[in-house]
Formats: sequence, C-alpha cells, structure tokens
Amino acid sequence: MSTFSGQDHWVQRTLSFVANSSSTTIEFLSLNSGSQGPALDDVRLTVASAGYLTPFGTGCPGTNGTPTLLPNQMPFVGQPFSVVLSQLPVNSFGLLVLGNDQSGAPNGVASLNGIGMPGCTLYANLNFLSLIPSTGPFGAYVWGDVLPNQPQLQGALFTLQFFFADAAANAAGISATNGAIGRVGW
Repeated sequence: MSTFSGQDHWVQRTLSFVANSSSTTIEFLSLNSGSQGPALDDVRLTVASAGYLTPFGTGCPGTNGTPTLLPNQMPFVGQPFSVVLSQLPVNSFGLLVLGNDQSGAPNGVASLNGIGMPGCTLYANLNFLSLIPSTGPFGAYVWGDVLPNQPQLQGALFTLQFFFADAAANAAGISATNGAIGRVGW
C-alpha cells in the first residue's frame, strides 16, 4: 500500500493482519475531516502461508530422561523461529541437525543402532549443522534464530533434530530429541 505524504512523494506502507473469519472487511479511515485526507494507491491483499512445526518420533534416552523438542515460535520468513528443548543433560554441548528433505518423516532417515545408540533414530538429513555451546544447569534450552527475510525460503520444507553429549546415555555417549517436520511460512 502506498500513501501520498502531501510533499510530492509516495510512501510505501505495509500492514499485516489476521482475518478473524472467512470474510473480513478492511476499512481505511482518515483522521482529517474534509477532502484533505491521505491518498491511497496500489493497495494489495495477499494470503500468507502458515508456517508449521510438528514433532514426531521418539527421542534417545539420556541421563536426564528422554530429550524432548516442542515448537515455540513457528517458522516465518524474516521472523524469529524457536523450539523448547527439555530433559537435556545439564551443562552439555549439543548439535542441531537440520535437513531440507522430508522423505524420512515420520519413519526416520536411519537407525542409530550401529553407532552405539540402540533403539535410536536419525530423523533429519545432515544438510545443516549448528553447535549449541552449553545446555546450562537446568536441563532445558530454548533454541532459536531469526529466519532470513529471503522470499526463496517461502514454503521451504525441512526436518530437524537435536543431539547432546551425554557420556552415560549409551555406548556412543549421545542422547537425542524426537524429530520435527516443518514448513517456512510467509
């Protein structure tokens, strides 16, 4: 939406809102009386696609229980995206595994039995890895980041899972969260 500022130039404005029913009325009101109100041009409405993150599968048990991943802020282009991780080993480092392929969901990409993690499953392809320096002393962690404001991310599908150093968990010394499947909204 562009508005005329009265000084011989137009100013681009954007307004985001959520419709509260299947039919919503949009009104533009002026705070000025008479014919000297703002001018509007190029008003556009677009439907945003909902971003989502849906947990699936089971985690790999560790010393503080089975780590769990829960959505916190849904993934949208240019917006914060976060998950809450609980039942983590305390003061441990971790690793986010993010994949751009959903073909393994919900059954998983691979069994982790062969690397000393019996009954555990890898739920995300290894397309992107990010280090978590420390889980802290409480057995919980909020992981998050602001997604880039890049239109090419719109509709991107992904899977993710978190792994943590946990020496007493199993022969590999690693515990893991359940997986999650998501789509970037706009």
